[in-house]
Order: sequence, then C-alpha cells, then structure tokens
Amino acid sequence: MKKRSRIAARLLTVPLLLLLLFSGLPVSAAREGYVDNKLNVITEPGESSSYVSFYKDGKKASLDDMTWTDNGRHGKALLLDGVSEYLQIPKKQMAIPSMTFTAWINWQGAKDPADPDGLYGQRIFTVARGTDRFLTLSPHMRNPDKTDDRGGILDGVYVGYAFDPQKKGTLTELWNPAADGQESYGLPTGEWHHLAVVTTGKEMLLYIDGRLWQSQLLVRSVAELDAPNMKIGAGFDGGPFLNAILDDVAVYETPLSEEQIGRAITDIRPRPIRLVRPRQPRPPRPACPSPPPPLTWISTSPARFSACRSGR
Repeated sequence: MKKRSRIAARLLTVPLLLLLLFSGLPVSAAREGYVDNKLNVITEPGESSSYVSFYKDGKKASLDDMTWTDNGRHGKALLLDGVSEYLQIPKKQMAIPSMTFTAWINWQGAKDPADPDGLYGQRIFTVARGTDRFLTLSPHMRNPDKTDDRGGILDGVYVGYAFDPQKKGTLTELWNPAADGQESYGLPTGEWHHLAVVTTGKEMLLYIDGRLWQSQLLVRSVAELDAPNMKIGAGFDGGPFLNAILDDVAVYETPLSEEQIGRAITDIRPRPIRLVRPRQPRPPRPACPSPPPPLTWISTSPARFSACRSGR
C-alpha cells in the first residue's frame, strides 16, 4: 500500500512541476548558504555563513586570527588591517542573476598616512574573472584621465561592472564627476556609512546611507562574470587591501528596493544620517543650513574639500 502511495505521489509531482513551469509562476530553489535570500557575511563573531572564509597573510584564517572590535555600528565589528586581510565567498554562491550587497563601513583611509596614494583604489568588494570581467566597489578611486563631458574627473566612491569592454562588451560605471583639485567624493574616513550596491538584470544602483546616489542601465548579471569567488576587502588579485571596520555585511540573491534598504538601516540605527544624492554632472554648493547641522562630506585627498548638503 505504501509503495502504491509513493508511486502515485511521483506521478502527481511531474505534472504539477510542468504546470508551474508553463504557467509563468516562479519555481524557487533555495541557494546553499542563503536564508530568506540573505547570506550573512559579517555579523557577530561566529555568526557568519559557513560559506564565508577569512584570509590573512595569503592563507585561510580562523575567527581567532581576525580582529574584532566592540565599537561596531551594531554590536561587534570586524577590523580589516589594510595589509593582507579579506573575506571570500565561493563561486557557486555568487552565480546569481540579481544581487544586493549591503554593508556598514567605517573607512580608515590610507594605511600609511605618509603615502597619499594609499588612499585610492582600496576595494570594499570585488567579483572578478581577470581585469576584463568584474564588479567592484571602492570607497575612493581617483583617475584624472577619466572625465565626463564637462571635464569632471573620477575622484570619489566608485562602482564598476565590466564584461569584455575591449571586445565591444559592457563597461558600466557609477561615479560623481569632481572638479580636479577643488572637490572630491571619496567616502569620509572615521565615520560610519551604509553602502548598498544593487544589480537587477536591468540596471545597477548605488545607495549611500539609504539614499539613491547613482544608477545606470545594466542588462548583465553577476553570474555572467563567471568569477571564481567574491572577495570582501580586496581586489581580484589581492591588494590594495581595505583598511576599514565592517559591520552587518550581507549579500542578497535578490534586488532590494530603496524602501527595503532604508527599512533595514532604520531597524539598526534609529537616527539615520541625512545624505542626498548629488545632482549630475556636478552638484551645486548650497549654503549649510543651521540648525540642524548637515552631514559634511570631506575629501581626505591632498586637495581637501567640504560640501554641505541639506536633506530632501
């Protein structure tokens, strides 16, 4: 009798799956490591996903080898030394058609204050297969040769997606043009800020402190990069390594909306920082409202710059 029941159940399963497939309804399968579409990368010590590996001095490291601080944005946080430390997520967990990366970051700037160039090019995360296929986020990238149509240069927070651009493929970049030597949009150092990068399969978006900062059309996915892994705190071939404190870092296998990102931030911090996306191609410099005092965006490059922005 039990054997007949099992056979009947199998016979019913096939037409049900076919019905779902041809009805257009989603047939979901949980990806290993993701719980409710979320893979925990950095939370409290010992609570990261088992698919997250820690690295130090070129070798796998244990939790005890890493430095945890009590001064996190929410509980404890992980301090990356800017010398050799990073985290890694395997290829299988990054074979996703859409993605959201979220993190609280307290960027410490250049590891060696005497080396101003050490400020530039650090990576918050990188998903890459060589130099021609990558998705990366940097707290401060500077390239005076990369300009917009009004002469503004790349000097600030940067998100880039490349898929064989030398072969007429795709190169999509998010950055706010800056007047060379006068202004900069690098992430302020010594402060907590929330960053989120979203790829939907139709566009790529960057949120800073819950507000949309930049967006561009992007019809490719993270999965198409066919990258061997995702690195948190390093480039595809290593340095320059990230010198920062990281907290509540996660990867979602689904694109979060601005409302969802803002709600997640508010759940953690009841008093959100007021920061708005600058107008393009170059924001005006409004007078600083008082009170309340605005968030001050400060360049930590040799050409120091402050810009006051009021909330909208």
